[in-house]
Amino acid sequence: MSGPNAAQAERWGGPAGHHWVEHEAAYDRQLEGYGAALLNTAALQGSDEVLDVGCGTGTTSLVAARQAQHVLGLDLSPVLIDRARARAAAYPNLDFRVDDAQTARLAVPVDVVISRFGLMVFDDPPAAFSNLRRAAVPGGRLVTISWQGLERNDWMRVLGEALARVVPVGDLAEPGLPGPFSLASREDLTALLETAGWSDVTVDEVALPVPVGGARTLDDAVEFVRGGSLGRSVLAGVSPAVEARAMGQVRDALAPHVGPDGVVLPGAAWVVQATNVRDTPRR
Repeated sequence: MSGPNAAQAERWGGPAGHHWVEHEAAYDRQLEGYGAALLNTAALQGSDEVLDVGCGTGTTSLVAARQAQHVLGLDLSPVLIDRARARAAAYPNLDFRVDDAQTARLAVPVDVVISRFGLMVFDDPPAAFSNLRRAAVPGGRLVTISWQGLERNDWMRVLGEALARVVPVGDLAEPGLPGPFSLASREDLTALLETAGWSDVTVDEVALPVPVGGARTLDDAVEFVRGGSLGRSVLAGVSPAVEARAMGQVRDALAPHVGPDGVVLPGAAWVVQATNVRDTPRR
């Protein structure tokens, strides 16, 4: 597979996408508070044409479709889009498309571009954010949510540190590379959007607890980590004994965070808003 974002297309069209579909409810519970913060900020109107970027299995799109005139969900993964379409059968104003938001061309300009953690994995962020602006009407809005740095997100930091005691993990937040923390810098994120032609950029903090894997028990959280992207990548090829040691470290690290709502650790994200004030010719 080649072309823009080929690695992400391969990843989400394969094991990562299948794991998300199989554990959809767990992922949605993990991100529920942040998704609500996104949509509360977006304050969609009944006349809005909405684009949901990196829509996954359609959770945010489904909520948006109850508020807006029409919603189009885009995602690179056929696996995720198949599931999203199945969930949207009763929504005549909701469509899904397998496409890359970095290069996609839309027949109808949109009033609002939204994304729940879907804008952090582009190979070429300036090109992607410019393309999204071109998809918006003059005065159209971008409202998205993305993670702050690893140091503010213990739900990932604690897991990484636990696994690293046994197996190589690498840098989970390497600057400039596609990944969950690629938009962690408020200053860089603001500059990226302004360079892409967005105006009136605001980047506000939202800090909410994260139930790891949406899990309500320690056993469920450990199994979720084992089968998730981080667990699969760092445990690939290791012996059963090494895997057992690594997951024992994860269990020990998560155990102090078990409470009535499950295994919960701190998290923090940016809620981003911007406006397209340019009248860009359609292509």
